[in-house]
Amino acid sequence: MPACSQEARHQLDVPFVPTPQKVVDAMLDMVDLQDGDVVWDLGSGDGRMVITAAKRKDIRGVGVDLDPKRVEESRANAKEAGVEDCVTFRVADLFKTDFSDATVLTMYLLQSVNIKLRPVILNDLQPGARIVSNSFTMGDWTPDATQKTDVNSLSRTIYHWVVPANISGVWDWEMADTKGSLTIDQQFQKFSGNATIEGIKHEFKEGNIHGKEIAFVVTIPNRDQETYSATAEGETMTGTIDGKTWQATRRADTRKPIDPNGLATAGAR
Repeated sequence: MPACSQEARHQLDVPFVPTPQKVVDAMLDMVDLQDGDVVWDLGSGDGRMVITAAKRKDIRGVGVDLDPKRVEESRANAKEAGVEDCVTFRVADLFKTDFSDATVLTMYLLQSVNIKLRPVILNDLQPGARIVSNSFTMGDWTPDATQKTDVNSLSRTIYHWVVPANISGVWDWEMADTKGSLTIDQQFQKFSGNATIEGIKHEFKEGNIHGKEIAFVVTIPNRDQETYSATAEGETMTGTIDGKTWQATRRADTRKPIDPNGLATAGAR
């Protein structure tokens, strides 16, 4: 259900191309749709994405499209499918729509539109929200997973991301009687930096974030590599190492945007 650039969308001069049902099913499989999900489809066309989601699970679905005819068609399709009570469709501009409550976000938009939406997705959606896009990427935000689906001898690529917590900045770290700090440089779901432990600085590697869950490896001379894991909740992290609990608190004003092309917002997490 593709859209065009922000300027051209107002003329509706890009033809509506429905997503094949096989691709719709594959996209919903990829995000592991669950009861209670809030599913937003940006550029919702005839509504088949959120209608299919509502037929599968007990979800709340919202479709957004700039074309009133498509929205009218979507509402009729939802009524025919018997799911009109749990899905809604809106005539709206994607860039003026608040979809921050989405736990699942589905898209069939051009890459240029995806990239413009990217800072909003990363800043306003909760960590752990799942994103899936038909055919178009998010630029240099590497997907967490990709999948090819064949339809009528043509291959469609589906891209999947999980919104990462923002853990950038400097953190004061402690475990039992040991204190130190973490300095984290984050880009999307990957990060690097260093850990200062007992006054000695150690670089860490293999930093990865999946929603709120983080992991990284610290190499300390004359000792085995240590894998740290933690859960990030806003300005705090709580984790374990060798069965011991550690905690960290982010220093004020050290948080940075995780999208190099986007700015943090007041609601960023």
